[in-house]
Parts: sequence; C-alpha cells; structure tokens
Amino acid sequence: MGYLYYYYYCMCQQLILVSVQSSLKGNAVRHTAGRNAVVTSLMVCCGFVVCWSINEIAFFLNFVGYTIDFSGWFYHLTAILKS
Repeated sequence: MGYLYYYYYCMCQQLILVSVQSSLKGNAVRHTAGRNAVVTSLMVCCGFVVCWSINEIAFFLNFVGYTIDFSGWFYHLTAILKS
C-alpha cells in the first residue's frame, strides 16, 4: 500500500512542476488548467487516504488484539469506503 502513496506523491509533484513551468511561460489558460489538475489530484489523494486508512486502522487494531466485529456495521462501512 505504501507504493500507492508514493505513486500519488510523485504524480502530485509532477503536476506541481507542470503548473510552475506553465506559470513561468505566462500562459494563463495553461496555468489555470495545471492548477485545476493539481487541486483535483490533491483532492483524490486525500479521499484515497481517508477511505483506505479507516479500514487499515481497523485491521491493525484487530491484529494487535482489539476485537473487531467483522459482521457489524462499522466493518461494512469501512469495506464500502475502501471499495
């Protein structure tokens, strides 16, 4: 799962680089498009982290000894968010 975070981090870095390069050229349309792409990518990354981390934390807690009811509503909610 760590490689997915690294992939999104590299993707966001590349989009920020494109945004900075387009602003240096002075092209307003390209700058706006690059900025929109960066904002969208950051929103997707944040959504990914929020949805996956809840389920991963639940599995970690189960691993360290906390009892998780895998037939309960909490587990089903985290599974739906994860998918």
